[in-house]
Amino acid sequence: MTIALQKSPFIGTTSSSFVSLYLRCGRMDLARKVFNEIPERDVVAWTALIIEHVHNGEPQKGLRCLRHMHCEDAPMPNARTWEGGFLACGSLGAVKRGCFSHTVFGFGCVFQMWGSLRSVSILL
Repeated sequence: MTIALQKSPFIGTTSSSFVSLYLRCGRMDLARKVFNEIPERDVVAWTALIIEHVHNGEPQKGLRCLRHMHCEDAPMPNARTWEGGFLACGSLGAVKRGCFSHTVFGFGCVFQMWGSLRSVSILL
């Protein structure tokens, strides 16, 4: 697999697809290995990793990925990336972490986050 990725003219796209594929198959270990080998990680690879951590019951790791994405020389998060962050906050009950990006993006998932935190009074 590594040889095929190294010879591909579409390294980022191909690698991100492999990351998504392995995540959907429940192979976080292989997804992480491919992710770590990507020379320039795109928003698709970052987002897939963030969201899949949340879906696998590891929201803290998802938020850690989002923080690394923000601190590294990585692409800007898109709406789907922020959705993963909000879902992670909702899973953790992390109201303050969710508030930091409340005004940035993703109002639909903000409502889901507040609802999962049972903070309906904040919504009203």
